[in-house]
Amino acid sequence: MKLSKTVQWILTVVILVVLICAAVVMFNKQRVIQSDLGAQLTQAQQEYARNRAQSSDLEGRLSRANADLSRLQEKFHLPTESVEITDAIFEAAHDSNVDITQISSSLPKEGKARGDEVIGYDIFTLTITAKGDVVPSLLKFSDALSAAFPGSIINSVSVDVTGGIISVDLRLYAHKGA
Repeated sequence: MKLSKTVQWILTVVILVVLICAAVVMFNKQRVIQSDLGAQLTQAQQEYARNRAQSSDLEGRLSRANADLSRLQEKFHLPTESVEITDAIFEAAHDSNVDITQISSSLPKEGKARGDEVIGYDIFTLTITAKGDVVPSLLKFSDALSAAFPGSIINSVSVDVTGGIISVDLRLYAHKGA
């Protein structure tokens, strides 16, 4: 079976039209995919910029927090100093037959002695509450604190005679590194 020239031309044109239509459909699909990828790329770039800004902010906050931590760590006194102070307080309580119910302390403040030699020291403000059976024990505790910390100043003492409670506000001076 031999096809006439006209049929051959029609078949050729139909094949070319089908191929052109297929190419246009594929081209449009590629354009849609490329458009979606472009939108995703733009969104990813925006997220990247936002994350970089957030990262910079967080790094700045971390640096400030580390600086604050270093500054606060410098303010804390040596653990042995704290133990020595606490031991002296509890020894005074034991010798006076009272029980410590609460101890609170401020962060140390820096101070300097006046005179020929300048020596650095830390100033602590302690609030100590103790309970005893008899008033003389409570007063003995106050005296024992004065004896244990001779360079300290007792700011105030309050005694609740009915409850057998004494509260002492004490300003304690400790040499740095002592």
